Amino acid sequence: MEAVIAVLRPKYFGSVSRDFDPKAYDLLLIDGNLPSSENAGANKQFPKTTISFELEPADALFTYLYNLTGAELGGLKGKRAVFVPPSRNEASSSSVKGTLYCVPVDNREKLNAHIVNKLPSAPGFYSLDLVLSAFNSDSSDEITESTQGLINRLVSWLQLKENVPGAIDLLFSVCAEERLKRSITNPAYFSSSQSALSSGAMGEVYSNSIANEALAKMVAIEKCDITIKNPIFESDMSYKNKVDKYAVNQYWGMGRPDYTKIKVQPCFETQANGNSIWTEEFPLHKCAYEGNARGTRDLIRTGYSVRKKDKDSWAPIHYAAWYGHLEVISVLLNDGGCSPNLTNNNGSTPLHIAARNGRVYVIELLLNHPEIDVSALDHMNHTALELCGNVDKPDWKAAARLLKNASTRPSPKIQVCLMDGTFRMLDLVSGANTTVQQLHQQMLQELKLPDSCSHIFSLWICSPSLQLQLKSDHKPIEHLNDWKRKIVVMYTDKDPSHEDPNLVWRRDAIISIAEDKEVRHPVAIRFLFHEAYYNCIESMYPCSDQDVMHLAAILMQLYQGDFDQRKAKNYLNSEHALTQLVPVAKLRNKSINWANKILEHYKTYTQKMVNRDKSPTGLHLHYLTVCWNLTVYGSAFFSGYVQVKPPNNFAPVHILVNDIGIHIISYDTKMMLQSISYTDIEWSYKTGNPMYPIFEIRLKGHSKGAMSIVSKQAGLINHLTGRLSQLSNEPFHSSVT
Repeated sequence: MEAVIAVLRPKYFGSVSRDFDPKAYDLLLIDGNLPSSENAGANKQFPKTTISFELEPADALFTYLYNLTGAELGGLKGKRAVFVPPSRNEASSSSVKGTLYCVPVDNREKLNAHIVNKLPSAPGFYSLDLVLSAFNSDSSDEITESTQGLINRLVSWLQLKENVPGAIDLLFSVCAEERLKRSITNPAYFSSSQSALSSGAMGEVYSNSIANEALAKMVAIEKCDITIKNPIFESDMSYKNKVDKYAVNQYWGMGRPDYTKIKVQPCFETQANGNSIWTEEFPLHKCAYEGNARGTRDLIRTGYSVRKKDKDSWAPIHYAAWYGHLEVISVLLNDGGCSPNLTNNNGSTPLHIAARNGRVYVIELLLNHPEIDVSALDHMNHTALELCGNVDKPDWKAAARLLKNASTRPSPKIQVCLMDGTFRMLDLVSGANTTVQQLHQQMLQELKLPDSCSHIFSLWICSPSLQLQLKSDHKPIEHLNDWKRKIVVMYTDKDPSHEDPNLVWRRDAIISIAEDKEVRHPVAIRFLFHEAYYNCIESMYPCSDQDVMHLAAILMQLYQGDFDQRKAKNYLNSEHALTQLVPVAKLRNKSINWANKILEHYKTYTQKMVNRDKSPTGLHLHYLTVCWNLTVYGSAFFSGYVQVKPPNNFAPVHILVNDIGIHIISYDTKMMLQSISYTDIEWSYKTGNPMYPIFEIRLKGHSKGAMSIVSKQAGLINHLTGRLSQLSNEPFHSSVT
């Protein structure tokens, strides 16, 4: 029979971690570029040999491995030889040949470089993670196709052994012979090693003399009447039966262990038993490990973070999932607001951990959470279903059924508001782990927008007093959950209970006005129009009376069509109609008859538009053209305070930042207080008082007369100012103190 040997060596001393990590192992490969090689173009392959069915496989493999790696000059000594069966998912392939045996060796076993470099096979250890990464790279041809298949079989087998507590540790444990500390020999037994010390007749006389003397002592002590000698003792008869046929139990190591005797201790338990400082540093982890739900709830109420990770990168919910503490998990999710998708350094979520350990009720609890991501991948690209789907045990089978059913149910939806007052319901394709980029792509498809318009829009979270643009890798669900609890408090002085957040799809703040002017797609123009219209009506785009009447005339043409005096007068007599045409701050000026002024401009505008494009898209574009001439167009909005007379008095303001400059408008009247181009100013961000950071603006070359803006959003203003000032093709001057 052809036997293939996978020599596995751990890189570090001690027991292996509970999560299989290829980085922790080395694999022995030999030079496959030999005349007898199956693939003359490949460089590396597993060692292989032919063994007889009459021999013990382990003995034959150990002898071959010992001679292959230098024999008495430093040959490797295996601990044991374990058969590695093909995985159930492994496709039958003629390229994967031979019976695979895993031979673990001690991490202290080293190859003698002076010897192995001279051997034709050139054996050497290679890091398993690098070997796996070579499969999908340009270096894949350096390993034979057959060996690649066997390496995949080995990795799948090792991952399966993770589910059996203690199996990996037992694989690398010291052999029974090496654990022998003291040997007590029957004095009547004369070992072959003693006889080897003597030779010839003298040795035989010496042997008989010692044996007879020992036998006499035994008879005297035990007072035996009859002595029967083992007839095959020291004979040449073989004590090993010849093997005609053998079968390997494919379920070896997968049976239900006795958990009262075999227990895999996580890093926490080791540290908790050996170092009291650890338990003092992570009391919430300790409560989760012990299943102490009341203690967990009390610690959360005192301010302990449910997201804090220990030195093993595990959060409390990971320990609760590992040990199946349902009540603790419920407290962490409901009272602590812990994410059910929180990962450790291996990318494992609580669902991965529960699936690996067959925790059916934990999985059921997690699947009922609205933010759960059933399809989350760990760093080995495994879902939770893949970790339990191949384990033939009742609990693991039940867990797999739950996960399979959950993976087929429809994705939850999230509402994304549009600037025209409508909304779209988008799929949370990765549950709470769905990113802005994923939702952005869905929105482009929903609105049938081309990729050329994708950079014009982005996702924002908006509430009455705060608007923040999200990055492409942000997870909106996490930010929505943190909005009232953390974000509003961090960036405003407003009451969080009044700041209900909405996910809004609107213009990206980090683009220039020049990029807006290049847009020609009618859908993109429509949404840019609605956003500009909203900001004008809310008086966030300060403009002159003449601009107001011009914009109102375009809106009348859009709403009412060509000028009809009777129809237009009836429409403008409504107070509601004026609120749709004139900014709220302008309506406070009662000295202007807005209805008559708009009527005049509407009539003139219709006359000018004869034989011109009066389609909705054309009118939207005309409205935008007027807005593009406003210095504040495209601004992101922030809030803060500026100092006014008398000294130490502060007035609330809005700070508008776009690619032209920085603009300050009154919070109450919406009147423009200051508008400065980047070419004329320098700015600095002062963080001396973290509760009241200051964004300071001064004219270039002037050491006095600086305008200080006190705002919790000063850091955001400073960052965006730096980004947008670069779009204006002007050097910017910024400092942080």
